Amino acid sequence: MTLCKQWLVALTLGVLTSNAFALTCDDKSPSFIKEGDKYFNLDNTKPLTSKQREAVKRIFSSLRTRLKGKEVVTSCDAQQGIEKLKLTAQLSFQSDGVLLIELEKYDKEIKSTATETLSYFGEGANYTTIKTSKNSIAFNHKLRIVSSSGVLPFNEKIVKLSVKNGGLTIQIVNFYNGYFAFSRKITLRH
Repeated sequence: MTLCKQWLVALTLGVLTSNAFALTCDDKSPSFIKEGDKYFNLDNTKPLTSKQREAVKRIFSSLRTRLKGKEVVTSCDAQQGIEKLKLTAQLSFQSDGVLLIELEKYDKEIKSTATETLSYFGEGANYTTIKTSKNSIAFNHKLRIVSSSGVLPFNEKIVKLSVKNGGLTIQIVNFYNGYFAFSRKITLRH
């Protein structure tokens, strides 16, 4: 791995430490700082290699399919601030290598339940800066979404999925147009 890539991996993983949730709206993505205008180029993304796919299978094979936990969302939006939700999760690892995490979120403040599906490692999912270890995988996922109302902000997600003692921790830091937008920490246990 080149020195530049090592530096970017270290910076990315640094964002995913507990200090990640102290980011402010003016904070730039580590990738944006490093890459400048090249940050918006999606040509440097790539799918997982077969070796990385095997690592993903190994990491997530020990997980139970039904977990409970909580989510903490920290947002730039002054109206959002910090939000805490109770969760139940259904996990499945598809034969094509896709990890699906179906979340049911309960917000006791407004007595409301919502569902969300997180999907990782599918065909066509391209990443930059992929780092695997014995029990975790961290990656950047950049995308540009076009909706019927036009182009939405350029989105970068720095994601770390960690498995420990049969539980799963998901850390996601979102940047819009290179600047911090919100972070999520999902902690799931059996």
